[in-house]
Amino acid sequence: MTIPPDPIARSLAPGIAMTSAIFFNAGQLGRFTYVTGRVRELTREAREMGRLPPGPGDRERFASIQAQVSALAARATMIRRTIALVYISLVSFITSILLLLGYALFEIRTATGLPIVAFAAGLVMFALATTRAVAEVALSYRTVEEEIRSSLYEKTQDEWSSPEPARRKDAEPRATSPKG
Repeated sequence: MTIPPDPIARSLAPGIAMTSAIFFNAGQLGRFTYVTGRVRELTREAREMGRLPPGPGDRERFASIQAQVSALAARATMIRRTIALVYISLVSFITSILLLLGYALFEIRTATGLPIVAFAAGLVMFALATTRAVAEVALSYRTVEEEIRSSLYEKTQDEWSSPEPARRKDAEPRATSPKG
């Protein structure tokens, strides 16, 4: 028994969509791995801080770690839900392909709209996953802002009261011009 070329051509759209979802999902899995790894690094740093005698700036660094871990945990949750939506879309695309194949093999002429419904469901889930990924990228900037704030603009307590901007600790002292 041979399958006519028309059902094969019809199954290309779900197949292409499925390939796109697979590549998108691979990227999301990579993001999830990075975010959870960063959480582990930060929590390890916080644990090490607790083992040592407190030093200058430890309280600020610990607060920064808490803020970053909180934002990263929210990102990890968003990514995990995005991945779940992608898997649902993949199931929908595969279902669409199998229905088209079944209709062609068994010459079924009833409920021919099911592959379209399955494909549409997959597209909706994939669109939702994409939207969530965009929201996660926006949220990721919060972590970056906190890292910048805590690393590049750290000030000692005395510097907080000074109107001068913070300088790197290893920066050369500024030359002052004589008043004259």
